[in-house]
Amino acid sequence: MTVAVTGSMAFDYIMSFPGKFAEHVLPDQIHKLSLSFLVDSMRRERGGT
Repeated sequence: MTVAVTGSMAFDYIMSFPGKFAEHVLPDQIHKLSLSFLVDSMRRERGGT
């Protein structure tokens, strides 16, 4: 008997950010958006669809 098992693994990285993204996005400069955020915590969960 031959068995073939296929699939993929995916992970989601959930980060806690102590603010609102809207506070850092300037609507008049959205065409040159470049942001980075310092997060309080991060956890890895199994994810994917």
